[in-house]
Amino acid sequence: MKNLDENIIKNTKFIFNPCLEFTMAFTTISKLNELKKLAEDLNYSISEENISLYDEMYNSLSKYMKSEIEYFNKICMIGGILAAYSADFEDVENVKSLLDVIDKSDETLFLNYLGGMYINAHEPTNHEGWDEVKNDIKKMQEYIEGVKVEDDEIKESVSELFKNPDETKNRISFLFRSFYEKIYIKYEKKVEEICLGGIDKYKKIFLDNPKDFMEKYLLDFFKTKDEDWQYKINFHISFFKELYFWIINMHDYKQKAGWVVLGINTDKIVEKKRQNEQVDNFLKALSDPRRVKIIKLLAKKPHYGYEIASILELTPATVNHHMNFLFDADIVGFNKIDNKVYFTLKKDKVRELLRLTEEILLGDSTIL
Repeated sequence: MKNLDENIIKNTKFIFNPCLEFTMAFTTISKLNELKKLAEDLNYSISEENISLYDEMYNSLSKYMKSEIEYFNKICMIGGILAAYSADFEDVENVKSLLDVIDKSDETLFLNYLGGMYINAHEPTNHEGWDEVKNDIKKMQEYIEGVKVEDDEIKESVSELFKNPDETKNRISFLFRSFYEKIYIKYEKKVEEICLGGIDKYKKIFLDNPKDFMEKYLLDFFKTKDEDWQYKINFHISFFKELYFWIINMHDYKQKAGWVVLGINTDKIVEKKRQNEQVDNFLKALSDPRRVKIIKLLAKKPHYGYEIASILELTPATVNHHMNFLFDADIVGFNKIDNKVYFTLKKDKVRELLRLTEEILLGDSTIL
């Protein structure tokens, strides 16, 4: 395990990427209602300060920008184009330079990214032949038109985009630049400071237990093989992402390091999941009347195993069986006195779990 953790640490970096944060800002503001709906579904309370900032940025969008965002986002999440450029041109140091790179890049590369996002949105299993056509706009158009989409209007719109590559690139790149110059640039420095603070927080969590971090925060997306870590990951901690993570699949994460955007408040989701698991184990512990009797007995004073078995008229094996549930719930400890193991009740832990149980069962629990 030690070697595994050392290998994970060696191949993991936490880096502030201004271009990826701009990507997340554009994506979040352009899909603001989706973020609010996700927060509601998760019983997650977005801070008033953040909501105020998001609304302020959204309300700063011109009618033209809102119209373009609505049009393109029906087709696919165009913010993914920014992510693709950010990952492939990772030496670009700032957003202005990234926008210049996009402006100077050819239509073929731009439509390759747009087409990839479109396929991801509508038929994610249909990527097999994309690499064979991505260097030819006409072939990309034919491939895209073969993607199964129920909405004929969307099919017609995306076909039109590929028929007019220069216009498509100019429209979207102008939208990106307008969002940056008219809106994002005012908040850029403040957002960077917040993200850097997030890096400090997550570095500490990561170094405490690297393997556990990867499993809990990336939901075991990157799997270990024979206790061997094969991946190279750059984490960008995002203010605008807020929750969960985004794997930017532009590189294989093995030969070349790939980027993962991690929401700055994802630790609160992980903590809430841990609390739910605690309450589940606690309720399992309370589900058998014999375990409840053991809890009541230990609440009075510590007892050793044979003593519990005698008082409750249980076999020692049965007591051991029930004690395992109580240990899983983390409400029982033990002390060794005169060669006897005395079980003790963690009363403060029981009180905490009773409070958490009430919050979770009655729906009073929010992720703050």
